Amino acid sequence: MNKEVPDAPGSPSRPEVVAEDCFRQALEIGKAIHGLEEVRRMADLFQRALALDPAGHAHARGHLAWLYFNSGQFEAAANEYLAILKTDPKCVDALDYGGRSLILCSRVAEAGPLLIRAARLLLPSRRGWRALGWGLLCSFRIGLILRGLNRYLAWWISRRIIRLADILSGRNRFSTGAYMKWVARNNPGIWRLPTYSRAAEMEFTFTALDPPPNALVLDIGTGPSPFIPFAATRGIILIGSDPDGCIRDLPRDCLPLRSGELQGRLTLVQADGRRLPFRDHALSSVVSISTIEHIPENGDIEMMREVSRILAPGGRAVITTEGGNEFRDWWRIQSFRVGLQYDTRSLALSDSAPDTSVGFYRTYSPDRLVERLGAVGGLDLIEAGYLVDRLRLRGWFPDRPSTFKEKILNPWQSLIGRFAMKRLPLPIPEGTDLTGAVAYLILEKPSKTD
Repeated sequence: MNKEVPDAPGSPSRPEVVAEDCFRQALEIGKAIHGLEEVRRMADLFQRALALDPAGHAHARGHLAWLYFNSGQFEAAANEYLAILKTDPKCVDALDYGGRSLILCSRVAEAGPLLIRAARLLLPSRRGWRALGWGLLCSFRIGLILRGLNRYLAWWISRRIIRLADILSGRNRFSTGAYMKWVARNNPGIWRLPTYSRAAEMEFTFTALDPPPNALVLDIGTGPSPFIPFAATRGIILIGSDPDGCIRDLPRDCLPLRSGELQGRLTLVQADGRRLPFRDHALSSVVSISTIEHIPENGDIEMMREVSRILAPGGRAVITTEGGNEFRDWWRIQSFRVGLQYDTRSLALSDSAPDTSVGFYRTYSPDRLVERLGAVGGLDLIEAGYLVDRLRLRGWFPDRPSTFKEKILNPWQSLIGRFAMKRLPLPIPEGTDLTGAVAYLILEKPSKTD
């Protein structure tokens, strides 16, 4: 059994001693977490301590659950807290944070009883009143009704405001307002709007691409987003590709796909962006929305070479990615509930549990943006720049709203993002705050006559 524990040569043979060693190693790593690898290492050590000595290190499960909760892996956190409650039904932290984890991973019906039990133990503290409020909202589904009304009101008003802006500006067929209305009707299970900057990013991408009617467009890194099936209703034909099998869930969640309404308009392909299954010069339009930063090592350059290979002469590609003027550690541990991950040792795609994290591998400064992505052979760089939050409202719209205020404001963020994110081509003026900005490149392949 000792052979399974790394970094412990010559350790005593008793399992409880080895378990204690694993536990202490995990706590030591936790003093200075720098990114995704440290989170994975800590989780692995806590799990090994539990496996070796379940009784003596039962408290390690609490550390493991807290680690999952703080790194955004709410499904895994909820499962660990529920496991704690089986042996200690009155554990306040497991009741409170377990309930919150269940809410954040959309298991609302299970959260209510836990939060009410937590409130009984915590009242009259502030934490107890908060647990009681959320418990009642979850138990009686009042929260779901209010959340749905807030969402519908946000979509209804945003649709009209953005439609008026489109009429006045003379564009465009990919507007965020139309997207929100379409999702409300065709994806009833999805209540959250795209994040603050994402709303502007998606619309900008297709506006910059400006494909002609019935053009064939490839999207690299489709993911489970409903935006791609929506785009297929805007007069173009789309191929959505993603290495993750999560794209197979789109027909289940999207009514037009499930009914076959978009047949002939949207094709879903499971493929790695570094090795696309298309022949040379096969496509005239390619987009990739915030995907390239998730590919490890030199995968971003490999993907750009693939774009150059498959793009036809005269074709256009629009690539967007996370950008910023400093590397932010928390970006590396943001988790995505996906069905696979990159193995950072072999750089190969591997199957994994649904709660596996896939983090950010890089961000792009202005110099790095052009150096790594804009200088690919066979492509001309038409424009590179950033979508910048000119109103600096990003703090009001976190990706995962937790407070009551944030949850009320969250459905309105797409409308605000539509008008607050400013297109800023390179060179970037000195002193510009790029925190939370979205980087973009518009590239074209020279036609044969050029």
